[in-house]
Amino acid sequence: MNAYLLAFIISIYNPMAEPPQSMRTRFTLEIDVPANAVIYYDTNHDGVEDISYSHPIIPGTITNTCDIDEEEGFYMVLTNCPSSNPHSITVLREPNFVRRPNGDWISIYKVACGKLSCEMRR
Repeated sequence: MNAYLLAFIISIYNPMAEPPQSMRTRFTLEIDVPANAVIYYDTNHDGVEDISYSHPIIPGTITNTCDIDEEEGFYMVLTNCPSSNPHSITVLREPNFVRRPNGDWISIYKVACGKLSCEMRR
């Protein structure tokens, strides 16, 4: 399926859904969202990053090696390998915030509170 068509379909059915991996441009450790790695996407391939998602870092998983384990269901590994200065970070697959360029971070989860407790919903 065409990547543009897939991104369009995802945006209609779930505007908070993360674009496919093929549209990733880079990742960083973001100061705005502590303990998170931020993945940037160029969804229309014009060379400008359109949207970014923050993913919580799994504590103790930042390494300076390219020797990384396979990704598992709830986790994914972000790496700059091969590189002369390698870094690998394991993060939760589900993002917790989304941001458009020049915008504020928006929580993907909504908190619903009842009389006795609160719960997080997508």
